[in-house]
Amino acid sequence: CFNYIMEKDTILDESLLKKEKPDIQLLEMVRWWEWRRWLFNGIVLVFNLYVSFNYNSWDERALLIVNVVFLIFLNICYGFSWIAEVFVKYYLNIFIESNIVRWILFVLGLLLSMGLAWDIFSG
Repeated sequence: CFNYIMEKDTILDESLLKKEKPDIQLLEMVRWWEWRRWLFNGIVLVFNLYVSFNYNSWDERALLIVNVVFLIFLNICYGFSWIAEVFVKYYLNIFIESNIVRWILFVLGLLLSMGLAWDIFSG
């Protein structure tokens, strides 16, 4: 009844058309980043609250609201970490096999987030 025209350069085309099992490397990438999201959120939350309440003269209610918005923003940015890795794998044909590279990227993102939090909340 419906004819779908799908381009060959999309990530899921062949898997959807052939009904193959999902790509294990794709699942590994997403799983690696998502398991560490809790660690990222915990460290950033503790750091944000410490900086907010020790180095800032804002109203407590305003601080909490800004912290929540900031953490939501950081989580959206964190989601781009594994999206970027999927893009690199499927469109540039580079698979990051070493967890060392992922940990380096994780720590760099964490430091960038903490630096941004310091800049925003240190008053």
